[in-house]
Amino acid sequence: MNIDINNDLVDWKDIPEFREMAKTMTLGRSMRSWRKCDALNLTTAATKLGISKQLLSEYERGIKLPSLRRTLEMAEILGGPSALWLHYRLQDELRPLGFEPTINTCLFKPIIAS
Repeated sequence: MNIDINNDLVDWKDIPEFREMAKTMTLGRSMRSWRKCDALNLTTAATKLGISKQLLSEYERGIKLPSLRRTLEMAEILGGPSALWLHYRLQDELRPLGFEPTINTCLFKPIIAS
């Protein structure tokens, strides 16, 4: 697979290894992954977001869910994929009710070794 390092987002709908991962992805896992790709520790990210480190940790661990508005704000501040994070946010709320929305395509930040 060729990854365009000039492109921030990569479409991985045709990569079988990642399809399985998408089934278990949550907003919190995606946020944590995005934060770590940007080399932000929990304290720095929480400060940028204007929330406590504890609250960000609870979001990342799925203990609490941010509102839809807050999800969009966090994506904007951290440069995350807002549409995908909204999808995960809704998925996390609906999954306990037995509803499993699926993602036909998913985006992630490629990690490029320096």
